[in-house]
Amino acid sequence: MKIIDIIIDFEKTPLSYSPLLFSIEPLTSRILSVHKSNPFWFPVWFNRKKIEKGGVKVRFQNFRNLRINKLSSLIGIDSRVFDIEDKKLEIWWKKNWTELYTLNFLKKLKKLGKLIVWFDTSDSTGTTQFHVLKFVEKYYKRQLLKDYSLYKQNFALGRYYTDYYSKKYKIEPEFDTYFYPLEQKEEKKIGLSWNFALNDYRPIQKIGPFIKYLPLSFKKPSKERKILLSARFSTKYRSKLVQFQRIKLLEFIKTKIPPSELGIGSCFTRA
Repeated sequence: MKIIDIIIDFEKTPLSYSPLLFSIEPLTSRILSVHKSNPFWFPVWFNRKKIEKGGVKVRFQNFRNLRINKLSSLIGIDSRVFDIEDKKLEIWWKKNWTELYTLNFLKKLKKLGKLIVWFDTSDSTGTTQFHVLKFVEKYYKRQLLKDYSLYKQNFALGRYYTDYYSKKYKIEPEFDTYFYPLEQKEEKKIGLSWNFALNDYRPIQKIGPFIKYLPLSFKKPSKERKILLSARFSTKYRSKLVQFQRIKLLEFIKTKIPPSELGIGSCFTRA
């Protein structure tokens, strides 16, 4: 039986990465946190028994009380464990502190002979973290550009589409994002992972975490559906450039769907 330890952050707390500040949570709280707040890992958690029958045991490890000497030889890391969400901090400080901490952590794992799989769980095809490539065996991302040469270009806010809107509508980004061009020798490490489309988006799951235990039923793709479109996004974002794109998208949807059929703020949008 192969074992892979997936390192995630069960409860995000800005700047509390020091081992002295890691909290020890009740087991039930830690288990529920895996699928309650992380749509990327929900399908893995939900299907963990099936995965184990296939010969791989998945163990979720809390980054906040991590015991490195207890980890298996194969490790998966959710990139968001290194995010700093304190809006008061300058981008330069966030970038340099995060990079230093991340690389030191990866170096420590490599010295212990660990095989590392990096999961870039950022939402778009951009905002990559290619500075970790030399320390990992594989780098998986939710969405990827087909043309890898584009990853050698520095786009506004690190995204292809934000660069387009910035140039077309003359919108200057409010801040710079760090940029690490993709080296050709590292391209073979990059792979496409599953994404948040596999999360449980049933309205009933909003009631509470235990609702996740209810069985899921899947329909054939060919089955006729009354609800043709489900869109989950907010028109409020810390970057006006990203926000602009979402506002344009909502305006476009409104031209295609009658107002009476459009449920803004609800779980589903009917077409």
